[in-house]
Amino acid sequence: MEYVIAAVLIAAALIIIIIRNRRIEKRKLIDFLKESYAHAKTEGISRNHFEQLEQLLEGREDIIPESVWLDLNMDKIFEFADRSISAIGEEYLYLTLHSLQTDSGLLDKREKLSEELKGAESFIPVKLSLLQIKKHEYVTVQGCIKKLSETRLTGTWLYFACLILFLGSFVYAFINPAFVIYPFIVAAVNSVIYLSRKSSIAGYDDAVDSLVKWLSAVDGIIKIDAKDSPELKELIRSMDRLSNEFSSFRRFAWLLAPKSAVGSLADLILDYVKFITHIDLIKFNLSVRLLKSKQKELYALYGLTGELELGFITASIKDGERQTCVPVFRNSENASLLFEAKSMTHPLLAEPVPNDCGMKGNILLTGSNASGKSTYLKMTGVNLILAQTLKLAFAQSLSMTFLDIRTSINISDDITAGDSFYIAEIKRLKSIIEAADRGLPLFICIDEILKGTNTSERIAASAEILRYLSKSNVLVLAATHDFELTGILNGVYENYYFTENVNNTNIFDYKLRKGVVYTSNAIKLLERYGFPESIIKNSYAFIQSKKA
Repeated sequence: MEYVIAAVLIAAALIIIIIRNRRIEKRKLIDFLKESYAHAKTEGISRNHFEQLEQLLEGREDIIPESVWLDLNMDKIFEFADRSISAIGEEYLYLTLHSLQTDSGLLDKREKLSEELKGAESFIPVKLSLLQIKKHEYVTVQGCIKKLSETRLTGTWLYFACLILFLGSFVYAFINPAFVIYPFIVAAVNSVIYLSRKSSIAGYDDAVDSLVKWLSAVDGIIKIDAKDSPELKELIRSMDRLSNEFSSFRRFAWLLAPKSAVGSLADLILDYVKFITHIDLIKFNLSVRLLKSKQKELYALYGLTGELELGFITASIKDGERQTCVPVFRNSENASLLFEAKSMTHPLLAEPVPNDCGMKGNILLTGSNASGKSTYLKMTGVNLILAQTLKLAFAQSLSMTFLDIRTSINISDDITAGDSFYIAEIKRLKSIIEAADRGLPLFICIDEILKGTNTSERIAASAEILRYLSKSNVLVLAATHDFELTGILNGVYENYYFTENVNNTNIFDYKLRKGVVYTSNAIKLLERYGFPESIIKNSYAFIQSKKA
């Protein structure tokens, strides 16, 4: 009797310890979620993981060009914006930032959802559920869906036959003990077949496990009470409806779960059961068949899960230290193109200088080296993308029409294609002209147009390219050192400039001014960075001789 009491007490103590540890772990997770809220992640994303995310874009035509993504350093913008908890949240944010929306209804829903989800304390149970969808460096959830959907199924009836034969032999031996050897013979044959067929599902453990954890997380989310949050309530209702389509997938999914690195007695026993009955092979084939038949529903559920976490991500950005606003979109069908912002900033700058952008027409930027022209171009492009994807902008206000975007900023020569810098640049400009010729409502950013060729031809060709673009359905924001263009294009482009501060030093205030600047600071910057005195002196002398 004493042993029984001792065993009961030990078991009770173990249960209490397990419950306590789970509560401590849950408390730590909740604290982490609260502390990390409204903060960008400190660690970057590895190149390997970026390569996995880039595969999500394969075959898609509804995304911004890769040149725009690179010109605007959007990988860094993605890392800044990424407050995701789950793998799907991370993937969906990456896809979202690549896809400019012109559907005001969808953007409105995203904005309303993010408002409902604002606050570090909001909907912690939902966030805890999302944490189950763990991130992996070398795999994405969408990649897992694709991998399983492309699987070629074989042997389902063979596996069922092996199971039925074993169960039948076992029952027959029970009825007629003289045939007790039959179950052992069938088990041996089944084991040989299993070993020859097991490779057919090898390599799918992580894919199945990712989907099981995702659908388990959805089960937790749909139990949340969201009666005071209309957008969230509607989204959860849709998730619940779709989740029911995959109830059979979740059933007995543990048969396909990856084994722990340290094997247990239970794992060993289960392995023997699988050898004999083929139940994991049967479960795998049935699960994959279901996923193949429910592709539309599966991707719809993926999209809803992504939209949910996108709401949390956007709410976190809004609650951050930087000023953001909700963009107001105008109907471009009944009005001219527009991009007007007050006190706009670049989200990646530690100490950004706010600038306005009032574009009802085209703008030509001039100014000194390092005065802020390129940053201004990138700032406008980045905020345009954020406005038409997350419906937020880093500004006091932003009013705009829906616009596509093309850029020519960070051009480099292409050794593999045999293109010089100039050829690479004119190819980019040609693609921009072709997009403009298609009549797209277009926002175009061009930095130092045709800088890869000589001055006279550059000015002549640049003026004609910019004049040609001005006749299309576009807004052009172009930066140049060729102040001659301001005169040639007077009346076609408005003129703005950046320069050194009023004390005439090489300290910049990075403020946009209306008009044209005719000064330059290239030699001053050489002097500031310690170039030999003879270089500085002779350079100034040459400039003076040319003026004379």
